[in-house]
Amino acid sequence: MSRTYKRRRVERPYWARENTGMECDVCGLCVEGDEWPADLYEEYVTKCEFEHSVNGPGDTVDGRRLSIDVCPDCFEKKLVPALEALGAKVKWIGMD
Repeated sequence: MSRTYKRRRVERPYWARENTGMECDVCGLCVEGDEWPADLYEEYVTKCEFEHSVNGPGDTVDGRRLSIDVCPDCFEKKLVPALEALGAKVKWIGMD
């Protein structure tokens, strides 16, 4: 017995859409997928986010998030110097 299915278009909200790539919000570099280009044994992960949430009655949560995609090059050569100019003390931390 074979089954037949009807196709229908379902509009999904922005947050439920499939991630097809990233774009650096500073220089405009576009990449496919959710990782910045790297060598075989390297991985680049950059995160610039601010999140504010309010717990409501029951298990409800309301809030908002500000997220900026920044490629590793812009992160190191533009964002870090800008933060240091504002007085931030930025340092590398080793990962073992």
